[in-house]
Amino acid sequence: MACARQICPASREMLDRFCAKLLVACTPEGGGPVADNGKFEAFKRDLVEKNERTYGAEVRDRWGNAAADAANARVMGLSQAEYERAQKLEAEVRAEVLAGLADGDPDGAHAAPAARAHAGWLQAFWPKGTYTPEAHVLLARSYLADERFRAYYEAWAPGAAEFLVRAIEAAGV
Repeated sequence: MACARQICPASREMLDRFCAKLLVACTPEGGGPVADNGKFEAFKRDLVEKNERTYGAEVRDRWGNAAADAANARVMGLSQAEYERAQKLEAEVRAEVLAGLADGDPDGAHAAPAARAHAGWLQAFWPKGTYTPEAHVLLARSYLADERFRAYYEAWAPGAAEFLVRAIEAAGV
């Protein structure tokens, strides 16, 4: 016990120095929030550029340049809090789908929450005013028709794509 009492003042001093450095780091002058915001802006640019490389031509052919540009602008306009909320919604979709699959009831208690979370996730990324329940259902059906989408959801668990599509069709959100 005596040894612990001797170490504590030294540890406390070291902790105080660490906290002081942390406070400096969390100011714009120390590279804090302003630098983090710059990193987030770069992250969004990378996200949009990757999406353009992967799907840009297809999206522009299918829905036009204006729709593609509006979607990209929506992503670039997201705040970090909005993006983090979208990530939480995506995790919620996954959790509800997996729970629904475990229950074995595609129309059970987890279907509607999965559909609502998915609707919220879409609305985070789609240009404001473009989300409709009908567009949601059409997109969901493409999850079964397009192997890229199917593979994404099936990586969660076998049957995940079908569960989510059925949930979205039934929920009408």
